Amino acid sequence: MAKKIYNKNAREAHLMAEAYQRVHNESAESIEDRFASAVEYAGDVGEFNVQDFLEFKPYIANWDTLLEIIDEENTEGFSERWEEIKFGRSEEDNEGMSNLEALISSSANEDGEIDIKQGGGTSPAAFDAEEKTDYA
Repeated sequence: MAKKIYNKNAREAHLMAEAYQRVHNESAESIEDRFASAVEYAGDVGEFNVQDFLEFKPYIANWDTLLEIIDEENTEGFSERWEEIKFGRSEEDNEGMSNLEALISSSANEDGEIDIKQGGGTSPAAFDAEEKTDYA
């Protein structure tokens, strides 16, 4: 069962976190394909430039490894380490998402319901007891 979130700000934060995760997961495959094309193009041209790979930085979890591979390509003429590239959230992204997830989970009661009372709000019991109309 999905969490009941009574506070508008908490609900929006929760939805944003879910949306970010969905977009990240959906774009991962196309990012990997685009990255492979960029590597192939750089190989055809014969020059690996870090600037050409900056657009992939948010999606590569081990950016330092990529920099080492690019250096090998430019100094030795080849690298056999391309499979070492890991796609996913970087440590910085993981920390940000962990903080957001911690905020959301710390606001949940034992039933998984969230009611953050910052600047007002309605408790779950008061919300359920309110007289409802057919209008939004």
